[in-house]
Amino acid sequence: MFTGVGLVIANKERSKFYFQQKDETYWIPEYHLKYCFFGGGREKEENAYDTLKRELDEELEPPVAKIILEKSKEVFLNEFINIFGKKCKHFIFEAILSEKEFEEVIKFPIKEGKRGKIFLKEELIEEKFFIETWKILKDYFELKEN
Repeated sequence: MFTGVGLVIANKERSKFYFQQKDETYWIPEYHLKYCFFGGGREKEENAYDTLKRELDEELEPPVAKIILEKSKEVFLNEFINIFGKKCKHFIFEAILSEKEFEEVIKFPIKEGKRGKIFLKEELIEEKFFIETWKILKDYFELKEN
């Protein structure tokens, strides 16, 4: 089973979110230019937190990775079937940023993918996201609303 981590980056009101956009070279053609969580696959010897730290270091500039990692906490475990029909397990983390921290984060380009993008909650549209990201995001909102 593929195991990984995903990170929801939001403001305190959970009305603003930061996602990664994959570029045209991403290995799954259906996901070219689609948005997803920051995060990725776990290596054998890693726990979920170590995976998150490594992925943030790979995907973001050091000052941004540091801000986000310091704010990250694990919120739930999600099991799902991916686009290839394979069973996956993702540890979902959440980083709640202040407005000042959001401003700092968007000053830096991302190191992996096309760009980082802020979405307002009402701008979140299924067609813009990985299928898996969208399903996990719906679960996240359900959890946070209850």
